[in-house]
Amino acid sequence: MSELGPATDVIHTLSTAESKFARTLQQLREQLDELQGHTRQKARDVARSTDGALHQHPYGAVGVAMAAGLVIGFLASRR
Repeated sequence: MSELGPATDVIHTLSTAESKFARTLQQLREQLDELQGHTRQKARDVARSTDGALHQHPYGAVGVAMAAGLVIGFLASRR
């Protein structure tokens, strides 16, 4: 115990915990920002790739969409 009593010890412990929590929270925010940046970049890359594939093979894309629609319609109409 310190000379000022247990209240001072509690205040010091809380202050230390608050500082540690703030550092951890800041690290988590930085990691989240980094993850969001990577996710955005991957989404852009996938969108560009998909766009390129659709421009190169438009009839194939229409065929796949039609087939998916038929399967969904068939499954939805079954009771």
